[in-house]
Amino acid sequence: MVMVVMRRGLESSIGTRISDACWSGTSSGLGRRTVQGEVIYLQELPLDLVIRSPGTLSHSRWLTTANRVLRLYVSFPAPSLKLKQIAEFVMKVYTPNWFNIKSKHSLKDGAKHVWNTISRSRYLSQDLKDVVDGVICRNSFFAHPENIFLCMLKDERPHIRELAARRIIKFRESSSNVKSVRVFLLPKLNFEAADYTASYQQLIDVT
Repeated sequence: MVMVVMRRGLESSIGTRISDACWSGTSSGLGRRTVQGEVIYLQELPLDLVIRSPGTLSHSRWLTTANRVLRLYVSFPAPSLKLKQIAEFVMKVYTPNWFNIKSKHSLKDGAKHVWNTISRSRYLSQDLKDVVDGVICRNSFFAHPENIFLCMLKDERPHIRELAARRIIKFRESSSNVKSVRVFLLPKLNFEAADYTASYQQLIDVT
């Protein structure tokens, strides 16, 4: 949802505000951890930063966008409903996903990251889920069966690893006579799945 707002050219009032050079208001620190760069500002906003001009917004730095949304949110005693919704999304979905991807950036974890995004965003109202789900679907290549099998082969649960191995062997046997190159299509997602191994309905059935 944060990306959708920004990709539309910062035309909304919220987008305009977070691209401004400075804002009014102050915020209190929430505790400090030993982290670097912009990550620290997800937890604490020092006074010298409050009065500093952040300059022009960079569209390629999405953590900057998330920080600005939260900074704008704490600047208003009565933020608008839309600003509340975006700030809540940053805290419940975007920030946890960012830390997960940063700490577990291996190819084998890609399918889990897709499922975590789906799972964390289920709290949204249906109209907002329609927007977010569309973005997830357009970027769901890590939900492709090949990537799910890779993730399952490295799963901490032995029965999931065994299941992945058996399914791979089965598919190899059934496709041994196929001569054409298989098209890498976006999978059909199951947004109600309780686990990443059952999140996708295309070539695999892990029930």
